[in-house]
Amino acid sequence: HLDSTQKVWVYSQKRGSEEWADIYHFPDVEFFPLDFDILNHHAMTKSLWASTVVAQRFTLDEDDLMISGTLLLVRDELKAGNSSPQKMRVVEKMENEEQRLYALKEYFSICLTEEEQRAIMGSAVELGLAQ
Repeated sequence: HLDSTQKVWVYSQKRGSEEWADIYHFPDVEFFPLDFDILNHHAMTKSLWASTVVAQRFTLDEDDLMISGTLLLVRDELKAGNSSPQKMRVVEKMENEEQRLYALKEYFSICLTEEEQRAIMGSAVELGLAQ
């Protein structure tokens, strides 16, 4: 960003011996549910993020001091790995929404309410629908 008075958090990633790379910038402002509706749907209906379920959790080394790996759920696959995308391995392949909801809870501690689960049904992100 160009305005130094705007405060942002930067999510950076370092893979192996590569240099650190900025992945995403988060503005330091409060967002409300309606803001996300506008940002994620009305402005970007064709965006990957409007039609894909993604969750990521970093794993720590045995001393809980350093990031040692990552768990990544994208659409219907749960992958695990360390610093290299080439070394990611598929841990689980989900065939339906019930399996993905279980994976979100088990691996990411994300528990969707019944209302949130119903909102998935029939949407572009629901697993098990013919794509």
